[in-house]
Amino acid sequence: MQTVPPLTDHARVRLAQRGIRPEAVALALRWGRHRYSHGDRLFFLARRDLPGGLGHELARRAEGTVVVVTPTGAIRTVFRNPRFWSRFKKRRNP
Repeated sequence: MQTVPPLTDHARVRLAQRGIRPEAVALALRWGRHRYSHGDRLFFLARRDLPGGLGHELARRAEGTVVVVTPTGAIRTVFRNPRFWSRFKKRRNP
């Protein structure tokens, strides 16, 4: 599995608080769709983006993972929101 880029202190705390596993972060970075917002790159892992052959538990926990990556390549924060992509793409950029 892909290695995870460096984490900011904030991201490290959020991963622990939210119970998000590093495997979910790696899956989002490898298979998730992405967009740019305010200079950061946002990766979102939807159910349809999950590769086949994942265990049910890992797939369930990884679905909806959002990873925010800074322009320097560090992970700024991580959270889980299964509806993130549909709400994000409806927003208009000024």
